[in-house]
Amino acid sequence: KTAEAQLDATKTKVVPENKGPPSTKQLAQLCLFVAVPFFGFGFADNAIMIVCGDFIDAQFGVMFGLTTMASAGLGNWLSDTIGLGLGDVIERTAGKMGLSNGNLSPAQERMQPAKLTTLAGKLIGITLGCFAGMVPLLFLKPAKVEIPNEDLEVYESTFMPYGVSTNAFVHLMKQAARRRQPSGHVMVKGGVPFPKVILLLRGEAIAIKVGEDASEVPSLDGTGDPTHKYLGRLEGDEPSSSPALGNICSHGSVVNGTAISNPTRVEQDYPSDVIAETQVEYLEWEYKDLMQIMKDDASIQASIVSLLFHEMVSYVSTNNPAQRSRVYKVLMMAVLADGKVDESERRLLNKYRESHRISEQEHLSVLEELEWTEAGWRRGWMHPENFSEQEMATENPTFQEAALELEKVHVAL
Repeated sequence: KTAEAQLDATKTKVVPENKGPPSTKQLAQLCLFVAVPFFGFGFADNAIMIVCGDFIDAQFGVMFGLTTMASAGLGNWLSDTIGLGLGDVIERTAGKMGLSNGNLSPAQERMQPAKLTTLAGKLIGITLGCFAGMVPLLFLKPAKVEIPNEDLEVYESTFMPYGVSTNAFVHLMKQAARRRQPSGHVMVKGGVPFPKVILLLRGEAIAIKVGEDASEVPSLDGTGDPTHKYLGRLEGDEPSSSPALGNICSHGSVVNGTAISNPTRVEQDYPSDVIAETQVEYLEWEYKDLMQIMKDDASIQASIVSLLFHEMVSYVSTNNPAQRSRVYKVLMMAVLADGKVDESERRLLNKYRESHRISEQEHLSVLEELEWTEAGWRRGWMHPENFSEQEMATENPTFQEAALELEKVHVAL
């Protein structure tokens, strides 16, 4: 044969396919080849599911009423979604490790030992990967706490709208004493300091002036009748159960709330007896504990201060122009005390302006008195470059100053 004929014969020569059973070494290589990528899949799937599920459970579980299993399901959905993009990466990484399937021929791959080895490799890889993917559990701290059913309504109505986390709320409630008392119970004894703050949840209470200064605050008939009342926070929209209290001014649901803004009030004698008119349920905090919690958590501070603001608006007389303007200034002083105003605070003040007919000119006049501009009000804060060094050294009106003005308003009501 010529050289060309020999070359053609070589090209067309077919190497016979290995049809013998695969060796133990080949099966071991095949098992490792299959197990490695499945280890990566299991690790990524479990780790992502745990981290995402824990985050969803902690941040949105109570807010949206999600059970732990529902949060885990959403975490698994995120894990699978992310896994779609990680699949190719894991396979390419496993391929770069130089692994092989033992160079099995197609015939050998179809044999029962190879199929069983492939299945075993998948099971071993996915199992070890899932266990390894549970490593985040060693570093995750318990972020979700369960809120008792009796506290859930308080959280949803008063604290959740201001971004208070479940952890912060549970800590707040641990510092509070929940009390249920019958009608006639003296919640606050007047004439002595009262170093506590009460949030009335259900029922009604009345305040009766005590001491030598009783004449300073008008009563219904001058004989120790109630000067004002408190209504349960969770029953604020319900009419008074006592016809005799229908015309009495309501001071909201927070007893001794002025002390939150004016600490000196804690050291003074409380001016009134506060007595349960009906069966009542309320939360009671030591003043120092509550103030420390408010200092540590801005969201709790915002929820309580906003509660006081809303109640302040609700009990101001609409028939006295001088009075409504004065209270509007007090509200502005309190809101602007920290040098900024957010959208919820603007809505509160706009609501007061509409219901009490505060004109735009009066609004601008108050802003000017408080050294704010209309542009700063719309922006939400006053930029430091708008002030001179001397002006920047002058402190803005504080929440405590606003509280002193508010006390005068209470007396006038």
